[in-house]
Amino acid sequence: MSLFTRWSGKFLLITLIFLWCLVMYWLFYPVTPVEIHELEIVDSNNLYAGEEFTCSISYTKERAYPILSVSRQLIGDTVIVLTGGSITPIPVGTHTLKEGQIIPGFVDPGKWVYCILIYYQVNPLRIITVKVKSKPFMIKKRRLNCGS
Repeated sequence: MSLFTRWSGKFLLITLIFLWCLVMYWLFYPVTPVEIHELEIVDSNNLYAGEEFTCSISYTKERAYPILSVSRQLIGDTVIVLTGGSITPIPVGTHTLKEGQIIPGFVDPGKWVYCILIYYQVNPLRIITVKVKSKPFMIKKRRLNCGS
């Protein structure tokens, strides 16, 4: 019996066990791509439909994972997906980022929450969603002065 036939079955078994362990690691090992400490709406007392607002995001990021997409939403009585935002680079370390977003003009006045969803590809088999919400804030409608 040759050396190849003696070890081929054992090599195949060891390879399958290694691949099974790798897949289990990829699927179940706890990963935190970014830890967001706070999402704060700057000047949340003066927000009007149709105007831009600024939010401040404080976070800690230990490792650079690729960002697949970012979704921004206003959540109130309805959920409005905001467009026009770009994928803001989130550098490794502890930082505070500021970004602007336009409140659509059709938004009803009332209490709203700003929500950001970031989708990270942490390995070939797993996508992790990081979700952060602001504290509730009021959006108002501008009153039009039609002259006298």
